[in-house]
Amino acid sequence: MFQDFHKRLTEPPTAGRFIMSLLSAHDDGSMPVARIRQGGEAFGFSENAIRIALMRLVQEGKLKSEERGIYSIAQREGGIFGAIRGWTNYPAKTAPWDGRWIAVHTADLPKRDRKQNLRRERALTIKGFRQGKPGPWMRPANLSANLDELREDLTNLGLEGTAFIMMGEAQTQTAPNPEDLYDRHGLERAYELACTVMAKSQDDKASQSIADKARETLLIGSAVIYLLTYDPLLPAQLVNVTARDAVYETMLTYDEFGQKAWDAYHAQLERNFAI
Repeated sequence: MFQDFHKRLTEPPTAGRFIMSLLSAHDDGSMPVARIRQGGEAFGFSENAIRIALMRLVQEGKLKSEERGIYSIAQREGGIFGAIRGWTNYPAKTAPWDGRWIAVHTADLPKRDRKQNLRRERALTIKGFRQGKPGPWMRPANLSANLDELREDLTNLGLEGTAFIMMGEAQTQTAPNPEDLYDRHGLERAYELACTVMAKSQDDKASQSIADKARETLLIGSAVIYLLTYDPLLPAQLVNVTARDAVYETMLTYDEFGQKAWDAYHAQLERNFAI
């Protein structure tokens, strides 16, 4: 987790990833193409690069354009967009852990469709399941959702509806070793780094141009939302929950900070256009 998070913080996004990050930051997942192009300018993307990326995302089924000049995320109810926007509901996602584990058995599912294999693995990973060795995907049973609700979430994310999901008993002999499934140190390093970069970004207001600050807030904000989206939501027995809570609390204020940075950026462009 730490390596993926650090990579998203430090590597410039592609035009496609920039567009998806920009639209995912809005509650309705949509935006006029003119605003997308303006945002692209802050990242150095040409109008042609944005146009090509939009066309590719539509062809891939990730975006749609139901109204001329407006693009929106194709699947806004549930699915990956629902999971991304779900970071705002973070406090309600977990419950106390009684030692039990949830298992998802995938051995009998078809494996020939590579894209479906990737969708399945992404769905399970987003919901905090890990597969330490050949066998079922496992996670602690500390989610507030019951098994039926969890199945619905997993299906919306890409898991086949025929997958067998079960709740195991809290038996030491059969329970997996959490260290075989999760990198606690990596998670906690990511939490610390997330809080550090958000705090620094909010404190360092005067030394950057308006465009640079807008670009920085999107990079940091999208990386932190990625961290919260893919966080396995482990119980307090397995990870520092206080540190994870701090990421969420800091992101609430940083989200507002980023929106103001982008409002200032667009306002500057409009003033320049009016001159």
